[in-house]
Amino acid sequence: MTAVRLPYPRPEDLPEPLKTVPPLNLFRAFGNAPAYADGLISLGLAGLGRLNLTPRQRELLILDTATSTASAYVTQAHIPLGQAAGITSEQASFIRQQKPLPGPFSPQEAALLAAGRELLQDATCTGDTIRRAHQLCGAQAVTETLVLVGYYRLVCGLANALAVEPDGQSRQMLPYAS
Repeated sequence: MTAVRLPYPRPEDLPEPLKTVPPLNLFRAFGNAPAYADGLISLGLAGLGRLNLTPRQRELLILDTATSTASAYVTQAHIPLGQAAGITSEQASFIRQQKPLPGPFSPQEAALLAAGRELLQDATCTGDTIRRAHQLCGAQAVTETLVLVGYYRLVCGLANALAVEPDGQSRQMLPYAS
């Protein structure tokens, strides 16, 4: 494993928003960009607890994003959340192998995953993909999917670029996830 590429700020030097969340390495890395820290934490916590997406849809999308970006950090952090949300070992294996959709998912889950995968691959989605997801899940679910995948793409990229050390399969974020 590569050593972390930038030192984490000392706990006493962390911006205020980072003093109220679990001391995860990713959050500590956010401390090197204090102007962004509050927004990153707020957006992340909104994604964990205030979406209309089901917890299962959310975790499928996050784990798919983490897999497609090869983010060991986010994958390890979200395995317990995915298990708690009811993702099966068959579904987790399908995501790890990045198999073509629909796979072992409901039509709604497959449509949202397809939109997320397209966004990651092409930085956009086709009209057909958006129409199908909208038809099956509604405008709010489609928009939440795109924002969630975009946010986790940023987080995965940051964790990868800085070689943020995984915290292990931590359950520290379970209280924040609904």
